[in-house]
Amino acid sequence: MKKSILILALLSICFSAKSQDTDINGVLYKTISIGSKIWTAENLRNTKFQNGDAIPEAKSIEEWIIASEKGQPVFYNWNKTSNIETYGHLYNWYAIADKRGLAPKGYHIPTDNEWSDLAKELGGNDKATIKLKSITDWDESIGAGSNESGFNALTAGKVFIDFQGEGAYTDKGLNAYFWSSTPPKDDFPLNRSLGENKFGFDEAESKKGNGLSVRCVKNK
Repeated sequence: MKKSILILALLSICFSAKSQDTDINGVLYKTISIGSKIWTAENLRNTKFQNGDAIPEAKSIEEWIIASEKGQPVFYNWNKTSNIETYGHLYNWYAIADKRGLAPKGYHIPTDNEWSDLAKELGGNDKATIKLKSITDWDESIGAGSNESGFNALTAGKVFIDFQGEGAYTDKGLNAYFWSSTPPKDDFPLNRSLGENKFGFDEAESKKGNGLSVRCVKNK
């Protein structure tokens, strides 16, 4: 009996690639079932809102800073010639909060509670880190993951804007950052990050102008 329960528990978090609704650009994403929810197993690379409006692209950090200072949605790709399918795009908070809808139809950007539920399915924040991270792509000083969940988090890094208004693309190979759709606390939206395996998958805050990766959850 105990053996059967263990097998069912493992199946509930195993990787399962499925067909799903494409985004408005016709991009089809791999998905993974974890607990009762279906998550995208790839970073979002959408360039249009659900109504067809184009999401502005920052072609330089300078363009990113200008757009973010104006409170305008924007996306950025750290490598313009390759790896878009692998790492997806980075988005500022204004793209996340835009009422035109950033996520593909039938999906939404996870709330902080949904991130917490994901971690619980994997044994809690401390155990979730290594299970969410990909087996490759991580700097040796950080340590690779086991990807036991199939989530396959890669080190897309982030666009970071400091309090002096200076910006840079940073943390490639070192960290993965994901937006939450939960409204800001004290004007700082919530997010989750993955880094060294000794650190938990805990709630954090970010400036609205920072650029982070996006994963999505299927609507029920």
